[in-house]
Amino acid sequence: MGNPSKAAQVGDVWHRVVGSHLGDETYEGMELIWTSWRCIKTTLCGAWFKCDEWGYTKLKFALTVGSRSISRTKREALERLIARKVRHLRILHGETVAATDTLDAARAALVDQE
Repeated sequence: MGNPSKAAQVGDVWHRVVGSHLGDETYEGMELIWTSWRCIKTTLCGAWFKCDEWGYTKLKFALTVGSRSISRTKREALERLIARKVRHLRILHGETVAATDTLDAARAALVDQE
């Protein structure tokens, strides 16, 4: 995942990628949306970045080592998106198991009420 010890330099471009739904009224799949973040100021432990897209003016602070919100390379950004979605699926699986168990318990209790 890149060189974590390399400090950000003013002018460096870091990246973030997220999934976005296709289709307005019905689900038609997903697409990847990329944003580029340009380093505008550095500090001892990180740097301040400005988004290059959409005229977004709010600055984002990222640690030079261990930043999770933005990545030095597009490859790193993709690896982090994959890690986020794997974790997301694990969480959803746990919620599905809990919902199924609750549903089964409620149906069993309903049968006992008859």
